[in-house]
Amino acid sequence: MEPNIISIKGLYFSIKNQSILDIPDFNIKKGERVCILGENGAGKTSLILAISNLLKFNKGDIYFYGKKTGRDISKSEFLKKIAIVFQDPLLINDSVFNNIAMVLKFRKAPKEEIEKRVNNVLSMLNLEHLKEKNVNSLSGGEAQRVNIARAIVFEPEILFLDEPFSALDSAYKDSLISDLSKIIEKKKITLIMTTHNRYEAFRLCERFVVLEKGKIIMDTNLDNLIKSPCNEFIANFIGYETILDGTIEYSEDGIYSAKVGNNRIVGAGNFNKGDRIIICLNPENVALSKNPIKEDSSIRNCFKGVVTELNNLGYYYRVKIDCGFDIVSYITKKSLEELKLERNSSVYVEFKALSVHSFKK
Repeated sequence: MEPNIISIKGLYFSIKNQSILDIPDFNIKKGERVCILGENGAGKTSLILAISNLLKFNKGDIYFYGKKTGRDISKSEFLKKIAIVFQDPLLINDSVFNNIAMVLKFRKAPKEEIEKRVNNVLSMLNLEHLKEKNVNSLSGGEAQRVNIARAIVFEPEILFLDEPFSALDSAYKDSLISDLSKIIEKKKITLIMTTHNRYEAFRLCERFVVLEKGKIIMDTNLDNLIKSPCNEFIANFIGYETILDGTIEYSEDGIYSAKVGNNRIVGAGNFNKGDRIIICLNPENVALSKNPIKEDSSIRNCFKGVVTELNNLGYYYRVKIDCGFDIVSYITKKSLEELKLERNSSVYVEFKALSVHSFKK
């Protein structure tokens, strides 16, 4: 069985006695696409720098295919196996071709190989028409595309991406992510990235690692991340627009009642009376009606409210309702017209207990 491409053992990093990273054990298999998530200051960039041997940490070891970096494989040799792309492109005042070729020249690759590899990556990332242009004349999106081309031209074993798309407009970002995803899959490059954008994460990654105060609190796939967010940051990240504070008043057989302001929400979960919890609702699971639910309905939550915001988002409408607490629903144009909704309209909000996701605060 092939060893993990990356293994972390007993990693600890602190600054002025403040813990930044505390990761006892963490492994990544070859070809995995891993997204590191967390709030600002959670340790995401520090973890990328630690894995890439660009951060001097207090204690711990990083292994590359089972070889300890700095002992079994020198750090300089390890660095030749990886590439890192940051948010701001770091390019020299020269042509696109020469910027991409630079990394191959440092590796003393033959001229014919440099020509072949650079032209190949120019084609894969749709940069042929910019080949002879000076990088100073490029747009921000084009410059980042060149930056990524330079990172992958030598086919690194591991590609690190530290929020490289955050400054790009959505259309250019979509095109670049699409091209990059195909290259990563074709070349079987291991990807480790950070981002605050769920679109980027979901398009490029299959495994999601959540950091909180430098510790891994969740390591899962996309389905579980969406179904069971572990904290408020992740709930926001994956699109839960209603996030409420509640206090458990009753809990039995996997069903609870929690006080939220002057209202009570029924949800599914096991808690103890008095527990303070976070309640999350996906706007797609919140229905609107002109009439209250019938007594024999399976829907456990129904509140009367007033529309405070109404936004046309193209394919659907985003409706915000004040029910004593704010709640968001997504509805179609047809539903909007049938309900005759506008600002200050009265409406009933409905959602099932099983639609409520909750966790301890």
